[in-house]
Amino acid sequence: MEHRMDDIVNFLKKLPKNERNRIMASVIGMTVEQQNENTRIYEASKKYQRLPIKQWPAFEMKWDLTPENRRFALDGYDTDTFKKNYPDGLIVGHVRFQEFHSKLAAHSRRTKEEIWDTGSVPKLGRAILYYVEGNAMTPPFICVDDRDANSVIIGGGYHRIAICLAREVETIPILVMPAEKDSIGRILLSAKWEDE
Repeated sequence: MEHRMDDIVNFLKKLPKNERNRIMASVIGMTVEQQNENTRIYEASKKYQRLPIKQWPAFEMKWDLTPENRRFALDGYDTDTFKKNYPDGLIVGHVRFQEFHSKLAAHSRRTKEEIWDTGSVPKLGRAILYYVEGNAMTPPFICVDDRDANSVIIGGGYHRIAICLAREVETIPILVMPAEKDSIGRILLSAKWEDE
C-alpha cells in the first residue's frame, strides 16, 4: 500500500499545477475556484488575527436573516442535515446585547480582553474579514442551558458573538428553535421575535 501511495504522489508531482489542482479538487469534492477562494480568504484574514480591537478596520455588521441560510449558523450543516435535525427550522429574535451577554452560561461568556484567547484565532480572523468585505453573516444559534434554566448557551456563532462584544453593539439578532422560543423569551426579556 505504501508503495502505491508513493507512485500516486510521484505521478501527481509530474502533472502541471493546474491539472494537479483540478484532480485534487475532484478528490476532496471542491472545485478549483472554491479552493482558490478558500486560499484567498485564508491569506487575507491573517492580517486580522490577534489584531487589537482598536485597530480593526471600520465595517458594518450585516445580518443574513433569510430562512434558507439559517443553516449556516451551524458549522458544516448542509441543507439535508439541517432539515433532518431542525425540521421546524429556526426563528429569528432580536435582543439587547448586554442582557444577552449577561444571561450566557459562564462557560460561554468572555470579556473583550479574552476574545483572542478563547475560540479559534483563524476563525475569528475570517469572520472579521467576512464583515470587512461587506458580507452578511447568519445570526448565532442560541439554546436554553439544560443545566441552568435561567441561562442560554451558544449552539453556533461564538466568533460572531465575539465580534459583537468587541464592537459593543446595542442589539443582536439570534436564531432559536421554535420549541425554545418561549423559554428563551422568559430568560431574555428584551427578545422581539421577527417571525410573529
